[in-house]
Amino acid sequence: ILFRGLSEIPGLTLLNKKPSKTVSLYAENIDAHQLALILGEQGIMCRSGYFCCHYYLKHVLKLPPLLRVSLGVHSKQSDIETLITSLKNILTTLA
Repeated sequence: ILFRGLSEIPGLTLLNKKPSKTVSLYAENIDAHQLALILGEQGIMCRSGYFCCHYYLKHVLKLPPLLRVSLGVHSKQSDIETLITSLKNILTTLA
């Protein structure tokens, strides 16, 4: 549900090519750090940046900072739905 839902949001680019418990992505018109702050204010935990491969992502692949979301043992379907709805709303409002 996570991978499919995120891949259907216009303006998002997923780095993952197949479903995974961890998804890295970026939005075309919103900085990942700003996106992470907005999601955090809504109680959605995520990370932003280049993580442990800064040089490769920034200088080799020439990607902007990324947003990373992960599913955990206690993640529920409603958590995923909240994330997807929030991202759609943010991208619609700020884009």
